[in-house]
Amino acid sequence: MKNRERDKIVILELNEFEFGPGWQNKYPLFSNECPNNLYLSKTSPDEEVEFNGLDPWVQWPTIHNQVPTKVHGQLRHGSLGSKCATKKSIFKILESSNLSYIAWGIMNPSHSTRENILLADPWSKSIISQPIELEKFISPVRYLAENYHSPKYMSLAPKVINSLSYIFFKVKLKELLKALYESFIIVLKAKKINSSVIFMLFENISMHLYKKFDQNRNISFVFLNSAAHFQHNHRKDKSTQKALDYFLAGIMRMLSTGNENKNQEIAIITALTQKEASDVFVYNFYDGAKFLSDTLGINFQNLYIGMTSELNFQIKDTNDLKKIEQLKNIKVSSHNVFFVEINKERDYYQVFIQATIDVDVKKKEAFKLGDKTAFFYEIFYPYRERVGVHIPVGYLLHKKKTTTLPNEGIMKFLLKDYLS
Repeated sequence: MKNRERDKIVILELNEFEFGPGWQNKYPLFSNECPNNLYLSKTSPDEEVEFNGLDPWVQWPTIHNQVPTKVHGQLRHGSLGSKCATKKSIFKILESSNLSYIAWGIMNPSHSTRENILLADPWSKSIISQPIELEKFISPVRYLAENYHSPKYMSLAPKVINSLSYIFFKVKLKELLKALYESFIIVLKAKKINSSVIFMLFENISMHLYKKFDQNRNISFVFLNSAAHFQHNHRKDKSTQKALDYFLAGIMRMLSTGNENKNQEIAIITALTQKEASDVFVYNFYDGAKFLSDTLGINFQNLYIGMTSELNFQIKDTNDLKKIEQLKNIKVSSHNVFFVEINKERDYYQVFIQATIDVDVKKKEAFKLGDKTAFFYEIFYPYRERVGVHIPVGYLLHKKKTTTLPNEGIMKFLLKDYLS
């Protein structure tokens, strides 16, 4: 590529964002804030069922590893993926080139870099930030991601203090004041603080820290999840929509401001998207560890509570395996309650349990576990009614037109000139 060292591309990974027909009128901020005329193309996830591959923790590895889900094998948050996928990881390829990059907030990355900047999403606890000092920033959010069912505030408080101290000394005062002002406007426009607003506040502060590290990099990958969370949970809330529009407009202005030493282009990808839904309910475990030890009566280790209502852990006893197997047949209101996956490893079983029931469960519903009767609402609490569900369509907003791209082909399309 001509003058490659002077060019830069910003890839905004706007998770699950709904463009759809008439996006220019619905979201004028994209055409107003972007430096070039951008064209909207469709992309194609390689799975079609939500919670069974049509999920961000699966589809973003498909995009970054440049191989289909069946090849990379990252079906769960925190799984490392196959060796074949790691070799084709766009991050691994960039490391072997002379191009520098920053990967900020990346969803479920399979490769932990040592030569460039990497900040993983809060649920990817096995990926250590690079440089390691970024662990100070992400620590409280990662703690909440792992313990959102029952956070211990005495454990959380020192992490928050350390994170705020790190931000204060790392970010210039002018930049910090701007971030605080923007955060105030987000709350003012939303007229409340709900979970979507909390996502925006965190990602707003995060992006101001990102600017400190994004210096003279050839390629920037930036992952944002606020829009996806809003669409799942608050899409009918007009004031929260205004807050999201303000937040996204600010991010677009920040990312589209070019470095004076580089020509810059921008691309936006969504991996998948959503559609409006009703009567879809989400249930979370009150206490996943207690459910396993007391209700099921099993011995387990290395419990990991994921992004949705899921338990990932290990067992060794085959008697415990039988107890887990019975969950596959549990039904409430004529619907299966659990999805169970068991994989035999060398000297243990890796177990994944997820609450997949999504109907309105009546108050006194119960089910049998061996000789025990378990009441549904003693194990689960209704998290909220979902107003957005995944659909197998994604979008690419870029200066080049293209036909529908499979997710595994997006990086090759965007970075072909940079890697030639």
